Amino acid sequence: MRVLFNGLQAGNRSGTGRYTVELLRALGELDEAIEIFAVWPRGMAWPVETDRVRYLERDAGGARRPWFDQFGARRLARSLGADVIHYPASVGPLTGLPGLVLTVHDLAFLRHPEWFAANRARYYRFAVGRSARRAKRIIADSRATARD
Repeated sequence: MRVLFNGLQAGNRSGTGRYTVELLRALGELDEAIEIFAVWPRGMAWPVETDRVRYLERDAGGARRPWFDQFGARRLARSLGADVIHYPASVGPLTGLPGLVLTVHDLAFLRHPEWFAANRARYYRFAVGRSARRAKRIIADSRATARD
């Protein structure tokens, strides 16, 4: 199985950045027959070095990351023949991708919109909702998120 892993969130100092790094480390150590192409922030240390993971470094700053999320991943997945495309940080491509797996960390923007600037809460409602509806599989990393 070929997996395209969108690791551009790894440079984020939040919990989703840490999750991205640790998930790729764990996937790279599996004994399963998977081949992982990890899109990774240019200049950031690789979490695991194994023949199973190939790093495709990209600039993740400014508009580069949203462009890759929405357009570049589709082209790259097609060229690699990826079976699965994993977005580990709640927002994936808004138009969907075949084999899309999305990790959703929480729905605080729905449960407590007062914690967010109004435009940020609106963006998350739209982007996470749309991404989740288009995903083939959703990973919720807590029971509370799965219930929500």
